[in-house]
Amino acid sequence: MKSRPFIAALAVLAMAGSACLTRTESFTEVGVAEPAPPVMVDPPMPGGPDTDGGGESGEVTFRDDIERPTAVPYERTSYVKDGSQLTVSWISGVEPCTSTAGIDVQYGEESITVTVLEGAPPEAATMSCIMMAVEKHATITLDEDLAGRRIVDGAR
Repeated sequence: MKSRPFIAALAVLAMAGSACLTRTESFTEVGVAEPAPPVMVDPPMPGGPDTDGGGESGEVTFRDDIERPTAVPYERTSYVKDGSQLTVSWISGVEPCTSTAGIDVQYGEESITVTVLEGAPPEAATMSCIMMAVEKHATITLDEDLAGRRIVDGAR
């Protein structure tokens, strides 16, 4: 019977595998570092810190010297009760390596499309930029009230 050697080999492999599974040492004991805990970023609060976007979470200043700005998806929006102002929050790189060119707003009958535009300013070409994410936000005054329309992310 040819199946007995196969079954015997399978049994040996199962026993060897269970011996590996019963081992109790942790990864750090064999030299593999544990990952660092995630960094938590608090969402901006109404009346919170107002920064110039200089590497901290906060309200941004729009720049008109950004060449070829690209659409960036945002995390959330909030608006004042009368629907005249909209606050947009998104995750971005730090200033001055990643700057905000502006927020484009397109008004439709059933929705308002909001697009955050970002890019690198001219001085970013001559500096080293760290890869760090910060939450940015901007409050804009709408030309038209929300009037029950939904907000659509123009970058998605």
